[in-house]
Amino acid sequence: MRLHHITLVLGLLFAGGCSSDGVRSPAVVVRQPLGMEGDSSDKFTQSQPLRTIANSASYGTDGRCACVLELFGKYVPSGTRMKDLAKLVGAVDWLRDDDVSELGFVLGYVPVRVTLDDTIFRIVVFPRSTEGGAVVYVRVQGQIVDRDAFLSALRGRPISSLVGDVAILEVATAWHVGNKRICVYPHEDAT
Repeated sequence: MRLHHITLVLGLLFAGGCSSDGVRSPAVVVRQPLGMEGDSSDKFTQSQPLRTIANSASYGTDGRCACVLELFGKYVPSGTRMKDLAKLVGAVDWLRDDDVSELGFVLGYVPVRVTLDDTIFRIVVFPRSTEGGAVVYVRVQGQIVDRDAFLSALRGRPISSLVGDVAILEVATAWHVGNKRICVYPHEDAT
């Protein structure tokens, strides 16, 4: 495990922040998206501490939530294939099926590009209320992936090779308090 990840885990446990790259206060982080180095097996190894905390009920909800945001924000770059999603984010214990929705009609702010050609999913992470919490937006290529297939990919359940080869075009994470967006980590669009 690299020093960066040790610092990140300790920072999440003791400071309650969203990232190791620039904590300004316990809940507000300013960070630029990081480039991905190495192959997917490197990303899998590097993301293990975050997956462990996200899936462990022995940690506080805020720290677990911050880990989920960091997993998507850092380890799911544009171009990631659906078949690699489960091993990168490890959505086993932290994800409830009811917290995942496919956005059909979009009204209001969505931090990913909205097109008629692609599918957008919204994951509410550890929902606190209808007014706030952490949210992950994932835009996938085309109209092949429906909500059930997306949930299967997140959980590592069997998916068809057609769905497995679909690319994630864009990911954005946000932490909301009421109607105020605290931090957003957008990835560049792959298209």
